[in-house]
Amino acid sequence: MFFRRPPDADREPVSCGKIEDGEAAVLSLKREIREELNLELHTDDLTYFGYITAPAYGEAPHIQDCFLYTLRETVQPGNEILAIAYFDEETYKKEPAQVPGVLQLFAQLKQNRQHDTGSYD
Repeated sequence: MFFRRPPDADREPVSCGKIEDGEAAVLSLKREIREELNLELHTDDLTYFGYITAPAYGEAPHIQDCFLYTLRETVQPGNEILAIAYFDEETYKKEPAQVPGVLQLFAQLKQNRQHDTGSYD
């Protein structure tokens, strides 16, 4: 899982952006990733994972669709991106600020993995 830290880095890192009026979730995801990570996602390689209900920075909680994608390409910082870092749950929880929705997503990923494999790893 990766996140961006905006230029006003005194706030927590956030992932991607928002869906524009009339835009489908997949198209929004592709647009935001292209703008922020200089990466063209292949729609056929995206898998809908589910959704979380969590606040975006400074907003009330709302539904956020989540997708899985196997990253094979090189990611380069783009608009609003100062650096790129990859996190597992343990590492992310050591960050000075955490996003509630990201913690929810880690829990769902862990639950899904336990269900699929019967293990906690």
